[in-house]
Parts: sequence; structure tokens; C-alpha cells
Amino acid sequence: TDGGGLRVDAGLSLAHSRVTATSTDTAADGPWEGTSDTGLGTPPFLYASYGGERWAAGVSANVPFGGGIRWSDDWAQRFDITESRPQFFRIAPFGAVRFGPVALSAGFHADVGSLAIRKGTNHVTSEGTAHILLNGYGFGGHASVSVDIERTTVGLSYKSRTRLDLQGDADFDVPPAFGASYPDQGVQARWWLPDRLALGVSHTQERWAVVADVGLTLWSVNDQLVLDFDSEETSDITQTNQWRNSLALRAGGEVQVHDRVRLRAGAYVDGLTGA
Repeated sequence: TDGGGLRVDAGLSLAHSRVTATSTDTAADGPWEGTSDTGLGTPPFLYASYGGERWAAGVSANVPFGGGIRWSDDWAQRFDITESRPQFFRIAPFGAVRFGPVALSAGFHADVGSLAIRKGTNHVTSEGTAHILLNGYGFGGHASVSVDIERTTVGLSYKSRTRLDLQGDADFDVPPAFGASYPDQGVQARWWLPDRLALGVSHTQERWAVVADVGLTLWSVNDQLVLDFDSEETSDITQTNQWRNSLALRAGGEVQVHDRVRLRAGAYVDGLTGA
């Protein structure tokens, strides 16, 4: 709501992760160690808005939560998981209005995407595989407020959780003797994208600016994942997640080195309250 007119920002992010898992000294099936082999992710984003002096409207489209992990097919814990890949795309329109130094905005978001799971199946003297692909969508809301104090702005934003009722198919490749207990079939599950609360501050001078924010993501909404198979011959699976809420701190700065060139840099640390 600054009279800035039309703004459009589009691009890709490059993301890569590596996870190493090691058994404890007292593990009954130890010792073992595994390292993930997850490829490069390229989540896209698009932000567009039009800002007047007292109002603004726009839309964002991005991947707020996504990624996944891939382990080798022969690693020690293959009967628990070899691949887990959640991919959800969010479209979030909004409107905003200004009252003097205070600006308010609100809107809704629509999330659509998929959850892919691969794991091994243990048949004592032989092994098989299970590939599960689920799709779904859900809706949530978001709101924010900002206050300008001379050259300093303080902002608070909230994005609600989204419940996604997922449906899809389970494809089993098992030894023939176990085929009756593992037929290819439909499967359902419920997935939550977490709430996020952020408090930020920025200070702007003529040719430079600094920003910082602290954000809380309520990952604990995903306490467990239940896979409900259509066939009564196949036992449902309950995967206990016990994810913990995560606190992140971010900070950065900007300097204008030319009339058409600005340099930006920043850093963040996540998991301040535990992984």
C-alpha cells in the first residue's frame, strides 16, 4: 500500500539436502548407517501485486512446503521407507488497505499436490516393494498487519494450516505367494500443511536497508500419517511422525550501488527449538 503500482517477481529456487542416519549403540538391528540420495529440487514462484496509496491487491503462487528424501533400495531401513516426497503448490490471492501508518491484509490460499511413498515389504525369506501415490487439495486463510514508524516497519503475519484429504493408488510388487494379501488398490490418507506465524522488522535508509524476522512453524500438526487401504486383506499402516514445532531466525540487508543495481544478502537458522 505504498503507491508502487505493478510489481511482478518470478523465478526458481534451487534446493538440495543430504541426510545421514546412524543406528544407536543399543539398536537390536545395528550397527547400520545410511545416507540419502535426494536429487536437486527446483520449486518455482510467482508474485504479482498492484499497490495504490491506500490499497493493494495481488496473488502469490509458490511451493511453501515440499521436497522429500530418497534412500537406496537396499539400505537397512528399507522396510520403513525408501522414498517420501510431498509436493504441494499454493495459490494465495490477497487484498490490503491502509489506515495512516497501519496496513492490514487478508486472503485465502488453495493448496494442491501429491504425496509419494516408496518402501520395501518384508516376507521373511523374500522381499517386495510398495509404491503409493496420493493426491489432494485443501484451503486455508492468511492475514497480516504492519505498522510504519518513520523509517522502521514492524509486521506480523499468520498463515493457517491446511487439511488435505488425499486419495490415490497403492501398487505392490510382491512374491506370488503373498499377492492375495497385497493387491493393487486404492488408498486414502489425511495430510496437514502447518500454520506459520512470523514477526518481522525492517529499517530503510536512502541507499540501504536491513531486515529480520522470527518465524514459528507448527509442524506438530503432523503427529502421524494413517494409510487406509481399500482392501480388508491389507493391513492399514500408521506412520508415527511426532514432528516438533520449529523456530527460525532470518536476517538480511540491501545496499544500492547504482541507480539500477541493488545487492542483497541474508542468512537464516532453523530448528532453534529442536529438529
